[in-house]
Amino acid sequence: MYELQNTIFARGILTLSKETADHVLRSKNPEAAQVLLWLALHPDETDINRCAQELSLEENRFAAALAIISHAQPALHADPKSSETICTEPPSDQQRFVQTLPEYSGEELAQALADEHFSFLCREAERCIARPLRRHECSTLLALYEDVGIACEVLALVLTYIARRTQEHTPEGTAVRISFAQVRNEAMRWYENGIDTTEKAEIYIKKLDQQQHLHNRVLKILGITQRRPSPTELRYIDNFLSLDPSLSLIARAYDITVVKKGSLVWPYMRSILVKWHEKGYKTVADVEQGESWSHCGTSVTAGTQTGVQDTQYEDQVLEFLKNNEKV
Repeated sequence: MYELQNTIFARGILTLSKETADHVLRSKNPEAAQVLLWLALHPDETDINRCAQELSLEENRFAAALAIISHAQPALHADPKSSETICTEPPSDQQRFVQTLPEYSGEELAQALADEHFSFLCREAERCIARPLRRHECSTLLALYEDVGIACEVLALVLTYIARRTQEHTPEGTAVRISFAQVRNEAMRWYENGIDTTEKAEIYIKKLDQQQHLHNRVLKILGITQRRPSPTELRYIDNFLSLDPSLSLIARAYDITVVKKGSLVWPYMRSILVKWHEKGYKTVADVEQGESWSHCGTSVTAGTQTGVQDTQYEDQVLEFLKNNEKV
């Protein structure tokens, strides 16, 4: 099943063509149709196993659905304006390039392993995944090294970075499973950002780790700790952080959102933070001074009253915010 996942990512089947849809429909397997639509709706998702979890599919049924999809023949070169295409958004230049990465014969791979740099990369990859490389995985690494021109030392750092991040979400005692589709995408992202030396890679990894640390702190404030956030949720969090508020201000905006809407409504919370940003607020104290919060607990945010009158509840919220400011 693991190889089927890589096949689906590698062949661009996520660009939903008429041929792909027709192939899945003719299979008369409703689960294959469900999986295909889930993949089309989550083009940035690299952990395909999340699909099985959200659709509540057992491993054998999920594998059967993937097998059907992996045999589809996507029209990779179809005109995106053609009526033959269901999804009108054309793949990016990076996606087109990734879809056309060459495959190598066993003899070519054996010859490449004579290169000490490539041999080093393969050993590092096997160390990360704790097993021998499969042929298509070795071929992916060689394409990134030989055709794209990414240094083996940089690719090794890509692998160790992905392995470390994957380990954080892997139960203890369980082997780390890395998708080489994810390796391709991450390596191309680094390449497009000009990360072409180990020095630049180390700085970039530090930046990514700092971003992840901030994500984790915001997710904790939002109560999202028992699952991985979706790509859309992460984009909202990045948007929040781009406004440069304090974490206590994010916590306050979350509290107001839940009180007003009954749950976390991302656009509503964003609108609160945007308005506060426009007014120059960086902390809860700024909001209290700027919006004239009353001592009894009634608060005004950007002209909207929350209607909360319970002083004891308000004191608990403010205490939480003070403690969070110190985190």
